[in-house]
Amino acid sequence: MGTYLCSRFIGALWANLESGNVWIWVNDAGWRKLDSPNTTDLLIVAAQAKATGGLVDISEEQRGNRWYVTQLTPTGWEPSKVDISRGVSECVYSWTSAYGLRGPDVEVRIQLNRDNNVSATELDAAKTRWRDGIIAKWSGHFACCEQGGITRARDCSHACKLSFDVAWVSQDAHHTVTVHRGPGRSDMLSWYHDDSGDVAAHEFGHMIGNKDEYADSGCPNRSPVNTGTVMDVVSGSAVRRQVQQICQDIGQNAVDL
Repeated sequence: MGTYLCSRFIGALWANLESGNVWIWVNDAGWRKLDSPNTTDLLIVAAQAKATGGLVDISEEQRGNRWYVTQLTPTGWEPSKVDISRGVSECVYSWTSAYGLRGPDVEVRIQLNRDNNVSATELDAAKTRWRDGIIAKWSGHFACCEQGGITRARDCSHACKLSFDVAWVSQDAHHTVTVHRGPGRSDMLSWYHDDSGDVAAHEFGHMIGNKDEYADSGCPNRSPVNTGTVMDVVSGSAVRRQVQQICQDIGQNAVDL
């Protein structure tokens, strides 16, 4: 992926008779070339934003020493989604991290397959509890910023606020989780019907690429360890470094709100 810029004004447009040679001036960023073959569609959005003074979110890629705009989305609209998948390994453990990105908005599609002794009513109650716990733990705490050396969103010129959500699906899932009758000890793909929202938030942390942070004889050289975060004790909070990869996916750095 390239870089994602949030809430920018288009200050100027430039083109000549050469096919596809259209540029926009992005305030606080400079000149950007509209990518082909979607130059016309991009130009329509850019021209409207310039004429109305509206803000746009910008997806761009650097090729050589030139930046190309690949997507322009009026701020507040939903940009196109990109699915991310990467392998994660630690000591004797390995899994696949997978999630969808719409700019700085993270969505994980999870398919829940319940055992026969877990009722549909119990699963529905668990879905609400789990989603609430995940959102409370991960959303509303972090943003992404393209400026280096900044740790707080208030010091960033154009911070992109990070949001996290879950979609319970019956197909096309990022992760398929078996739900057993509890109590029991869950892992990323095996949950128990009476798990708390905090437990779900911990397993969600694995789904977006985080490793455990508690002491484990199977991983004696684990670091960091005993951190008190959600990846150590489920009652703990998420911290900035645990969302750094998400911000790197859109070419930025994680900051605290």
